[in-house]
Amino acid sequence: MPEEFDPYSHWLGIQAHERPIDHYRLLGITRFAADPSVIVDAADERMALIRTFQTGPRGRLTQPLLNEIAAAKLCLLNPSAKAAYDAMLEGLAAATTPPPITTGPPPPTPPPRMAAGREVRPAGTANRRGDSARPFVQTSDDEPRASSGNLVWLVLATLVIAGVGSYVTWRVVSVGNRPGTVHALAAGGDAPLDAADPAVSDPPSDQASRDPPTVVFQETDGSVNLTPPVAQLVGEPLRLRTVGITDTLTGWSSPSDTARWQCNVVKLPPNGVFRVLVTYLATPDADAGIFRLAINGHEKQGTVRGQDNFVTDELYLPVTRAGEQTVELRGVELPGGMFELRGVRLVMASRDAG
Repeated sequence: MPEEFDPYSHWLGIQAHERPIDHYRLLGITRFAADPSVIVDAADERMALIRTFQTGPRGRLTQPLLNEIAAAKLCLLNPSAKAAYDAMLEGLAAATTPPPITTGPPPPTPPPRMAAGREVRPAGTANRRGDSARPFVQTSDDEPRASSGNLVWLVLATLVIAGVGSYVTWRVVSVGNRPGTVHALAAGGDAPLDAADPAVSDPPSDQASRDPPTVVFQETDGSVNLTPPVAQLVGEPLRLRTVGITDTLTGWSSPSDTARWQCNVVKLPPNGVFRVLVTYLATPDADAGIFRLAINGHEKQGTVRGQDNFVTDELYLPVTRAGEQTVELRGVELPGGMFELRGVRLVMASRDAG
């Protein structure tokens, strides 16, 4: 049986014994690094590396990693969120650090004490009947005292509730059924940063009603890159096709066939209009066909150029509010031939674009 692919190990060099992964390890920088330029540069380098794997059979694994890196970057650049996150890491390290090893002779065992008419022995010693050590120490008022192991969990629970509170929500996410990063949600109204757990295999047709979508997050330059592997597909026989390092969506045969993406936009373009780049390949006999692109119900129609090579068309669509958006390419009507979609990219339009 082939070994399960681990993107953290293969792409980022983060081994299994380093899980769960904190934001600093995810970005490959020193823990508690405070220089914003170091954080930004490291995040951008990581994202550029992951983008090189967006095509091919494992392309679906890249978007969750890009989302996690974006989450780490936003958290560490937000002073209040970073302070809470660092406090959590420090508390976690303190609670899990073993006591120092002493080299001297062991301390003498204190004499047994008497309480309520019976002997009470220190933890770890046998009782008078030769039984094994008790799991707790009996005190003079006959109340049990928690063992050191329980105290560790008590400290952790206290840190989670009191130390982080309104700043950071933690959870462990996974890619390919392996432990992922310690994930944070920055305070102050930042959009939730989450990641799905897609499979390595190609998505089936008509999957939109079954699989939760992978949310694509806006990149540093304000663009949103929507690739075939993370699209939800509606329609038969619409499918993902990979040739070499190129992924396309092929099999468009009905105006109801739809490729759908969910994306999160934090920064709106200056005039509330995105320039949308649609890259596709169409054969000459598909020339003059049409396709429709919609963002949250605002729709524009494009004309297919059948040139037997990849071309990119421009459309302009409004996005009037920040937050999660639904982008759809549908309604492909062809006089004949073949249409293969390579990707959709939202970029910041100039102020005078319409």
